[in-house]
Amino acid sequence: MSSVLVDDTGQRLVVSYFDTSLGADTSWLPMNELDDVDCILVDVRWPEGASSIMNEAKKRGLLRVFDGDVADPSVLKELAPLSTHAIFQSQVLDYFPDLTT
Repeated sequence: MSSVLVDDTGQRLVVSYFDTSLGADTSWLPMNELDDVDCILVDVRWPEGASSIMNEAKKRGLLRVFDGDVADPSVLKELAPLSTHAIFQSQVLDYFPDLTT
């Protein structure tokens, strides 16, 4: 669960709760909650959940924002292509040489 604050200049602060016991099982996620949304936001804290939700959102034609904060490069490379919009620190762009900014 997260709360996202965005100021007038676009700076953001994501405050998240993460439970390390979540594991890899995403079958319990209530995908029906996506019925009434236009966009989802995921981050790197639970890659399995982020991947599952982005794949479902893609099937539904929803916008998918990925907040690619500090993480293992393999996680960034797995999740970024699933998004329609990715937000990174500038040094992360080195992992994506073909990316248009």
